[in-house]
Amino acid sequence: MKVRLKRNLIKGLSLALAILPKRLRHRLIRSQLQLAYDLPEDMHFKIAETTHELEGAFALLHDAYVEMGYMEPHPSGMRVTFYHLLPSTTTIVGMYRGEVVSTLSIVRDTSHGLPLESEFSVAHLRAEGATIAEISSLAVRKDFRKTGGMVLFPLFRFLWIYCRHYFGVDYIVMASHPKRSEMFDALILFSPLDDKKVTHYGFANGAPAVSKVLDLRKAPMLYASKYGDNRDEKNLYRYMVPPEMGGVVFEAVRLPDRRDFRISDPIMTPELMKHLFVERARALDGLTEEQKRTLISHYSTKAYLDEIPQVQQLTKDIQLNLRRPADPRIEVRCHGLIAIPFSNDQGYPLTVTDVSNSGLAAKCGFTLEINKVYRVKVAVAPLEVIELTVRLRWQNLRGGLGLEIIRHSSAWSDFIRRIHPNQMDEAA
Repeated sequence: MKVRLKRNLIKGLSLALAILPKRLRHRLIRSQLQLAYDLPEDMHFKIAETTHELEGAFALLHDAYVEMGYMEPHPSGMRVTFYHLLPSTTTIVGMYRGEVVSTLSIVRDTSHGLPLESEFSVAHLRAEGATIAEISSLAVRKDFRKTGGMVLFPLFRFLWIYCRHYFGVDYIVMASHPKRSEMFDALILFSPLDDKKVTHYGFANGAPAVSKVLDLRKAPMLYASKYGDNRDEKNLYRYMVPPEMGGVVFEAVRLPDRRDFRISDPIMTPELMKHLFVERARALDGLTEEQKRTLISHYSTKAYLDEIPQVQQLTKDIQLNLRRPADPRIEVRCHGLIAIPFSNDQGYPLTVTDVSNSGLAAKCGFTLEINKVYRVKVAVAPLEVIELTVRLRWQNLRGGLGLEIIRHSSAWSDFIRRIHPNQMDEAA
């Protein structure tokens, strides 16, 4: 009787809330905000990097999605997508007493696109030259869902600071069930990506979905405007932004220790891929040709091919065994200069966007000469500049450059090894 009464009361309140103007609904939702600054000592939030943490995240996601009807049960008891295999995806976990209690994944835009692009468009954001990432795979353990956001809001704080200051992202987008989207609008200050409402969203087993976007460059001003004068327990500005912007220090939110200008935190190893992704989750089954090529472009090194027969088979399926695969690329955001060797010219500024032991991609606002040899100086970390001799292989109309390294010092190999040690063995 009490359960039925409570359910009817919640339904009645939801109906009453729905007839209010949006501005009043959002104000009412924000009035319920109660932020917890003192978290339990044995709770923390971090990038998932161990087998235990990733298994916990994918199992929690599986159970939550099955419960909500977003997927059918999988024999592995985990939900793992193609995007989880990419080095441009980061999975965050909330840990309590050694177990995963909340998780979300951040998928940065690549040539393969974003999951929500099966139904929604981000072309207008790309046209700005902006970097986009999608929030995906959000789940909270059932016994922590009614704790006033104790494990959800620290996850969002990690997400906001990480995306803007570590992951090189300008916009975050998401696909959400319409019934849950208003919370993100009212509290986190998302806005509609477009007016489209999808009745059967394939990535969520046919559930309805709408799309949302948040400009991280403007978010601090938005939060300051909405929350800046509020008490701490209702002040999402102080809660979300880093200490140098007036935010609080959260020791439980363990952001990565960055000493260089990488913008990715790849955690994949041959052993991890084989045990968790291939043997348990069977994540390589059913890949499209494009997905196979994308995967092999990242994991074509000898260590992966020797350890994982399925990766060997993929290379044969798409005939990459007929040529030496390119060195895997690692995404960065490094500033530098490009100039003609032995000239007095200071050169042109450029921004390096990805690197490997044999080449790099960059953006430059000046037209250069194809196949010409240049000298490049790249700041790979504070107070660390490396000089390279390169040949310009291509330049597109948007200022993108493809540079082949023809001479480098051991400092460059040390840098590549430092930012991704698993990619430095000899390619097959």
